[in-house]
Amino acid sequence: MKPAKLIDNWSVTNVCPSNPYRAPEVDPHLHLQGDVAGRNGAVVTTRLVSARGRICTTRTGSRYRLGTPAAEYLQWMKERGLTMDEKQPVKIRRAKAAP
Repeated sequence: MKPAKLIDNWSVTNVCPSNPYRAPEVDPHLHLQGDVAGRNGAVVTTRLVSARGRICTTRTGSRYRLGTPAAEYLQWMKERGLTMDEKQPVKIRRAKAAP
């Protein structure tokens, strides 16, 4: 198992910033973005597969340990009356299969 890399200034979106014109219903996956330690300030954006505690795993198997969330993300949550669970900040809901 790969060691988890620290990611700070992170946020979770349902649209990948590299393709902002794609409708969310076309790509309903969550994406994690932020500053990864050792990447010289480069922002990483990747598709999430799972989240346990403060460790998020991507489609390719990379693992990230959530550090400090982005201030803009916290503001967005506050404006919508959302609170962050410090023990499980990212929650992934799977769509139920049709009967």
